[in-house]
Amino acid sequence: MYFITCFEKLPHKNSFDSGSSRCFGYYITFEEADRAVRENRCDIHECLYEYCFIEKIEPGLHAYCDPQKDRQLYQYQFETGEWESIPEPLCLTHIVNWAIG
Repeated sequence: MYFITCFEKLPHKNSFDSGSSRCFGYYITFEEADRAVRENRCDIHECLYEYCFIEKIEPGLHAYCDPQKDRQLYQYQFETGEWESIPEPLCLTHIVNWAIG
C-alpha cells in the first residue's frame, strides 16, 4: 500500500518535531497516490501542511518503509496551489514510517 501522510514542517537537525501531521489514506499503486497528492484531493494541504510523503508499506507487524527506495517527498507550492515532488533532505533519512508511526 502507498500511504499519504502530510506534515507541517521539516524537523531540525537536533529535533524530530515536524509539527502537526496526518495520514490521509492509502492507495494500491504509487501512480494513484501520486495523482491524489498532485491534485490535492480533498484539500490535503488544509492550509496547514507544507510537506507530504508517499510511503510504500507492506502489510504485517513492524512493516518498514525503506527511505532509499520506497517513498517520495512533496512540498506544497503556495504560488500555484499544487504539490511538487522534491529531493529528500538529509534531516529526514533517519525517520521512517510516517504513516504508522
